[in-house]
Amino acid sequence: MSVELISAIFTGLTGLLAAVAAVLANRARRVSEDGRYYRRQARDLQRKLLAALGHINLLEEHLIHARRPVPARPEILESDDDDDGTPQPAGAHAAT
Repeated sequence: MSVELISAIFTGLTGLLAAVAAVLANRARRVSEDGRYYRRQARDLQRKLLAALGHINLLEEHLIHARRPVPARPEILESDDDDDGTPQPAGAHAAT
């Protein structure tokens, strides 16, 4: 093998590695930007959910004080997400 051939091979490999590094860096940047976007979106949705649940509780309290029937919550809102595994009784929100 001649010196020129070895030099050409190393030059080609260097160019190939530089191209792969550029593609990977660009992909990592896009993934990072996407992650920030989705984390921000999740925080916004969480704030909206907490505000909606607070409003639901306020409306339920107003109905209870006005001695009006409180409609049952959807089952998904009644499910227990705590780690203790004990389910909450249905209608527990109306007992206040």
